[in-house]
This record gives sequence, C-alpha cells and structure tokens, in this order.
Amino acid sequence: MSLPYLLQKLEISEDDEFNFLSCLVTKAVDEYHEAGHNQDLELAIACARKLVDITAKDSPEWAEQAANLGAVLIYRYERNGTINDLEEATIVARQAVMATPDDHVDYSSWVSNLGIIYNHRFEFTGSIWDLEHAIGLFRQAIVASSREQPDFAVWANNMAYLLCVLYEKTSSPRDIDEAIHLAQEAVLATSDRDPGYPARTYNLGLAFDLRFQHTGRTQDLLQAILSLRQAVSAGSLSTDTCWLGKLDNLMDQLNSSFPIQFS
Repeated sequence: MSLPYLLQKLEISEDDEFNFLSCLVTKAVDEYHEAGHNQDLELAIACARKLVDITAKDSPEWAEQAANLGAVLIYRYERNGTINDLEEATIVARQAVMATPDDHVDYSSWVSNLGIIYNHRFEFTGSIWDLEHAIGLFRQAIVASSREQPDFAVWANNMAYLLCVLYEKTSSPRDIDEAIHLAQEAVLATSDRDPGYPARTYNLGLAFDLRFQHTGRTQDLLQAILSLRQAVSAGSLSTDTCWLGKLDNLMDQLNSSFPIQFS
C-alpha cells in the first residue's frame, strides 16, 4: 500500500498530515528495529521523505526531518548496501547539520550521525578523506557536548575507534595517543553497570595493544591486559570467548617479553 493511497484512504487532512506522518515514521522505525521487516523500513523512508517535502526549509523543524530521513536511509543502506541510499543520506544529513545552530539541543547527535555516514563511505570507498572527515565530525560532536550528556561516551568511543583505524594507515603517534585518551574518556564516562561498559573497556585495551605493537612499550601491553581483564569480567558469555582469546594472546606476548631465567 502506497503512502499517498494510505493518506487518502484514512482521509488525513493537510492540517493533520504532519502529526500523522511523524507518529507513523516513529512507529515504523520501532517496528523495524524490533522485527526487522523490510516493509516497515520502506514505510519509514516514505514517511520521512514526505515530511521533508511538506516542511518549509526555513522552518525550525526542517532540519529534524532531514536528519531523520538520513537516518532511515542509512538503515536501508546497512541492510541492502545500495550506494544511492548512502549518497542521499550524506546529502540530507549534511543539510540537516548546516541548517542547525551549534547550540541546538540535537546538534551533536546530528553531527554524530553524519560522522557515522562518512564512516560508511570510508568503508565503501577506502578513502582516507572520508575517514578523516568522519573523525572531524565526531570531534565536532564532542566539542559541542558535555561529559554529562548521555551520548558523550558513545561519540568518544566511536572517534577513538576511527583514530585507531587511521593510525594503522598513518602510524602517526598523535592519532593513537588521541585514540587512547578518548577511549579512556569513554570508559570514565560509562558506569560499570552500563551495557556499553565491557565493549568500551575492550576497545581501550585494543588501543593500548595497537600502540604496543608499534612502540614495544611494556607499559602499553600491561594497560592493554588490564583493560581486557576488566572487559572480560564485565562482559557477557556471548563475547567472552573472543575476548578471552585476545587476552590469552596478550598474556603470551607479556610472557615472551619477560622469559623465566633458569640458572
């Protein structure tokens, strides 16, 4: 059933159209996340497009509709890998950010979403420019937020990960140092009861390990082991096997660095 037909069938007036579509797109996204049905995603995209079309570009609400359209297009890109969705998501998400003052309550979230989109572009193109642009956007989101903001730890963790990816390509000490700093900030901003705590602690360990692989500093290896131990202790059974394997590997490296001497 097409969206225009649905609106006509339900006799939704122009005055009620915006509120109806806003509720419908939210419901469709929730249903998609819960059940994964493609028709819910297609309905969400159709509603989001219509909301962008019927909202005046100079309206304070236009940026929100553009940001939402970018988000649902990325959901479809992640599902189908269609490059047209990635390109359109880039355009509308960028327009949403450009139309939003940096003191707006949602500014950091929308900038972060654009960073995620550019990371997808990097994964598709392999372009360092896309990777660096994604990092810059996460940096922008962090600067415009505070540590008390609920998503601060998520953004810091994401940026730390991307800096590690960049470091593997550039070997720039500045990149890995900043990655470790941000990963530490992400862990510090996360309660040990938070579901994201094990993964962020694990990522901190990986960042220390990455620096150890390039510098050979034992202190980095010890910090990596400590972080991975914390991650394993706080983690779930579904992740423990992988994490334990990584921890065992680091312990082997530590033992080989300090072999037992027999005389």
